[in-house]
Order: sequence, then structure tokens, then C-alpha cells
Amino acid sequence: MAARPPKERPEVYVLRMFEHANELASLVETGKITPEKLGTDPLVQLATVKALELVGEQAWELRRLDYDLGPDIDLAEIAGMRHRMVRHYEGIDWGVVYEATFEDVPALVRSLERILGERHLN
Repeated sequence: MAARPPKERPEVYVLRMFEHANELASLVETGKITPEKLGTDPLVQLATVKALELVGEQAWELRRLDYDLGPDIDLAEIAGMRHRMVRHYEGIDWGVVYEATFEDVPALVRSLERILGERHLN
């Protein structure tokens, strides 16, 4: 079976990845998502997992197109986390969600901001 053609240009996926990651980072910065809420509030849990899934979906599309975002962004790792969450392989590892939300996503936003500016994609 032939690979399906891309729906969008790679630049669109980069911008969408930034938008979803930035939205999650903003929810953290404003206190709408906190470690405490992530541990106890089902609505926060669902919103956080969905945001990470959306970021991962863009990473998966970019990987499929062999689009390189440089050494700071591991598209395979981001896409892999998305696949595990969507398919619930062995349940959701909340430690991984915590690390992604409070550590990885802010760094991803900074890297994507730089890339968008350097490549004039914004």
C-alpha cells in the first residue's frame, strides 16, 4: 500500500505544533493546569492529554514527511508519546505526562518560536 499523500505543507504542521504546545504552556503559566490539578482533576487530565496528543499528531505528520526540526526537537519521541496515549498502551503514565507538560512543552515552545522565526514560517 502506498503512503498517503500529505494533507498539508510541512510548515503548516510546524505552526500547528507550536500553537498546540503554546496553548498548553499558557494554561500552565496562568495556573489553569498545575501539578496538583493534573493529579486530581479529570477535566485538567483530559485537557492536558488532548493537548499533548495534538502536539504529537503534528510531530507524526512531520516525521512522515521526513521534515527535520533540528537536534532540539525529537519528533519520533513526541509522536511516540502521542501514539501511546491515543492507544492507551498499558494505560497513561502520568509521570510522563507531568514531565512533558511542565518541562518538555515549555522548552518545545521556545525551540519552535526560534525555528518559526529563523525559517520565516510565522
